[in-house]
Amino acid sequence: MKKTPDFSLPGYARDALRTLRENGYEAYLVGGCVRDLFLGRRPFDYDIATSARPEETMKLFPSAHPTGIRHGTVTVVIDGHPMEITTFRSDGAYSDGRRPDSVSFSADIAEDLRRRDFTVNAMAWSDKGGLLDPFGGRRDLDAKIIRCVGDPFERFYEDPLRILRAWRFSGELGFEIERDTAAAARKLKGRLELISAERIHAELLRILLSKRADALVGLINAGFLGRFGVACAPDALLRLSQTDADLRLRAVTLAVFLERAGCLKSADGFLFSLRFDKSTVALSKTVRKMDLSFETELEIKKAVADYGPEAVLCCASVFFLVTGENAPELVGKIRESGECLTLSELRLGGDDLKRIGITDGKEIGRILKEVLVHVLSHPEDNKPEKLTILAKSLIL
Repeated sequence: MKKTPDFSLPGYARDALRTLRENGYEAYLVGGCVRDLFLGRRPFDYDIATSARPEETMKLFPSAHPTGIRHGTVTVVIDGHPMEITTFRSDGAYSDGRRPDSVSFSADIAEDLRRRDFTVNAMAWSDKGGLLDPFGGRRDLDAKIIRCVGDPFERFYEDPLRILRAWRFSGELGFEIERDTAAAARKLKGRLELISAERIHAELLRILLSKRADALVGLINAGFLGRFGVACAPDALLRLSQTDADLRLRAVTLAVFLERAGCLKSADGFLFSLRFDKSTVALSKTVRKMDLSFETELEIKKAVADYGPEAVLCCASVFFLVTGENAPELVGKIRESGECLTLSELRLGGDDLKRIGITDGKEIGRILKEVLVHVLSHPEDNKPEKLTILAKSLIL
């Protein structure tokens, strides 16, 4: 058996565990924080499972709030850090495919771990008792496998969102999904219809930002996004994880690429149905009408001036997926050059033109655009005195 690592916990987490134990209750770190500690990753938060009932936990911690008391969860704040402390429990049926209809409090940590989704999330640890791992989560961590606790069909039937979570963990951790787990997910993909677009949106965001785009490709090709009009995902989508880890960029790049590949009827409709905001859908509309070859710096500069840097970078990312040519790198170098690319960076403005007698708004706009076109080809001329001379020559 492998030696349990000596976890270096923050003081507030140790204080919470100690307070519960000193008052006669069992207390363990559970879930994702245990998984991440074994992986050498810093947990985002620390969740605790305890034999204390919610009302008992509330008495022990003056800062406690009954945030999920129906399901046994109390949020405790220590030194400004919130932690969820949940009573050991077992779950009843999930008739809505989201939450258990009822919960039963338990005195058995193993019973509590049994209700969890995947083995790597079903471990418990305390500095007194060490690791509790009744379902082989440590083994699956070492093997880099995502496997359901118990019968995968039951786990996914209870809460179909776990299907997306399996692929999300696969992408975030770089793990493979165990064969029976993947097979059960495919059989039950129809139950994803029970899940709101908002919940699917939240999981998809994390998949989009994960290290491995093949998780997204696998998710799509297994038919899990069919209700949003996505039919398939070409292998070229694997390059998505090599683009900037920016959410809007990846979401728009994904949608526009799938539409152009014939795998999606409408990029805008896809983003809208998944509850992306209006600005993201508007960005998609802009990128869809762009047609750039990324052959010359001047073409890229003019596109930045016309459409803005974000749209050009999205367009370059789509181009990269389609061709494999690193157009985003070209865009990045141009943006990092410090050269003038937009009207706001021009060393001449409307007030300057008014000072030389140009007062008509449309005329000011026309001249500034023509001056910018000149500067894009001659960046060294972006100086007030030179631009003023040029502006005077453009007066009709």
